[in-house]
Amino acid sequence: MKKIKNLLLLFVIIVSATSLSAQAQNISVKGTVAEQANKPVPGASISLFRVRDSFLVKIQAADERGDFTFTAIPDGDYFIAFSATGFADVSSPAFSCSAAKGVTTLEPVIMKRLERQLAGVTVVQKVKPVIEVKTDRLVLNVASSINATGTNALELLRKSPGVQVDNENRISLNNKSGVIIYIDGRPSNLEGSDLVSVLTSMASSNIEAIEIITNPSSKFQAGGNAGIINIRLKKNKAYGFNGTFNATGIYCFSPKFDASTSFNYRTKKYNAFGNYGYSHGDWETITQFYREQKEGAFTNVFDQGARSVRTERNHGYKAGIDFFLSKKSTIGILVNGNLNLGPNFTRSTTSIFRNPLVIDSVLLAENMQKRQVKRANYNLNYDYHDSAGRTL
Repeated sequence: MKKIKNLLLLFVIIVSATSLSAQAQNISVKGTVAEQANKPVPGASISLFRVRDSFLVKIQAADERGDFTFTAIPDGDYFIAFSATGFADVSSPAFSCSAAKGVTTLEPVIMKRLERQLAGVTVVQKVKPVIEVKTDRLVLNVASSINATGTNALELLRKSPGVQVDNENRISLNNKSGVIIYIDGRPSNLEGSDLVSVLTSMASSNIEAIEIITNPSSKFQAGGNAGIINIRLKKNKAYGFNGTFNATGIYCFSPKFDASTSFNYRTKKYNAFGNYGYSHGDWETITQFYREQKEGAFTNVFDQGARSVRTERNHGYKAGIDFFLSKKSTIGILVNGNLNLGPNFTRSTTSIFRNPLVIDSVLLAENMQKRQVKRANYNLNYDYHDSAGRTL
């Protein structure tokens, strides 16, 4: 009898989780961005924010017709910010998304071109747009977005155009599985929990850009059917010694913080570099399921509450040196790795009732998973750049 109840409880949990996931998948936001005379603004950066805390949920780029779509949006109130080179930034009014509404279609957004002033010359710092649409890839310039601070590589991927990261941290691209993660143009050769450990230990402050490549060229090795995501780390080309230190703290159910430091020493003959990052925090998930099951004249009620805590203690490091053999040739040595520690703990209580709402039994379940993942990678590389811009 107990085994049957446990199987029934498992079935209820699966059905509940599937139902919640399906509801989220059905919520989407559509719209169009154009300039005056209804001329589309292709490649415009479109950022979806939550109203209550201005949290960046997702970034998208308008297609050649100026259209955009955000899918799998949780219930809530949002607004959208639009930006494009040569245009004034604009934001939409707040709007609501819900499973009952399904698809939310916004009114067309009109962007105004910036007026050009030729009377004087002003020197300004050149900043790359948040999103660049190129012939073979879409580039998210992390360094150009203030919303990238205080996060790691995995959280940045959640916000990246066309990238989906589910509740089990499985990464897909345009709803296709099999995506390959590259770091600085080299395959990471990682998947599953090992890949998640590396991405969570990689501070966003050390990331320059994320390249989303749906049709990889012959430059990248074959494999996968979804495409390639290349995480490009920052490199300092200034001569001499320089370094950085970043620290971020947040509080949500429990305190969390991350810190990272990097250094760089460059001469005309070589460049030595390194960085280290550490993140610490407990991530809590609370779920509640209530289900009724008819059995003739009786009604079984399953009232379940669960609390899961994922503890993250991530260390990530990288060190290397590049020797400039000539203006076209570079040989380098690179060592990088990470250490991921911390348990995952889940406790659930399920009260089972029968009419007239008398407790029949109570199921208690606890699960503790200890985790210690170590990874180290040693790389010897050679790069050759010819006068035509090609790279070997």
